Amino acid sequence: MISNQSYYKAFNLCKNVDEKDTPYLALSIELEIHLLTQDEKLAAHLKQEGFDKVISLTDFLSEI
Repeated sequence: MISNQSYYKAFNLCKNVDEKDTPYLALSIELEIHLLTQDEKLAAHLKQEGFDKVISLTDFLSEI
């Protein structure tokens, strides 16, 4: 189960980009794992907001 604190933090990070990504980001926060996303705009926004546990699919594929 995802805590209210993780969900609230995720919502605040996503609300200006795409609120539909909130549950995925909340799970990432709760489990303390990186979020892998194909949404370049979301990845850039999260990094700008100081959330560093995000990697775009493009960056991931270029590193393997």
